[in-house]
Amino acid sequence: IDSIYNGIETYLTPELLTKIRTFLTFVQNLKYTVPDAVQEALQGDFVERRRADSNAFSVDDFHSLLVLTRLLSLSLGQSCLSLDVFSRAKDLEAERLTRINSLPRSATSAAS
Repeated sequence: IDSIYNGIETYLTPELLTKIRTFLTFVQNLKYTVPDAVQEALQGDFVERRRADSNAFSVDDFHSLLVLTRLLSLSLGQSCLSLDVFSRAKDLEAERLTRINSLPRSATSAAS
């Protein structure tokens, strides 16, 4: 795990971090819409996840997923959310959680 963190520190130079922060700040201020049909699908997805296991998917988890979805959509140049982008965001989040769950227990608390 130390080699992974050292690799990240090498790759994420101060200049790159500044560019990422600038990009995220810019994207946060872009106009963004969620069509009614997509909004209903998002709501339905949340209800289904909560119904399946109310402890496994919280309101905070849903909020984080929506933020990821918004940033992904805008980074793709789409100011109107589509279900395809939402699906991709769910896949990315699932991959992230899988990586976190595969970490040793002592590293998991630092990665969350």
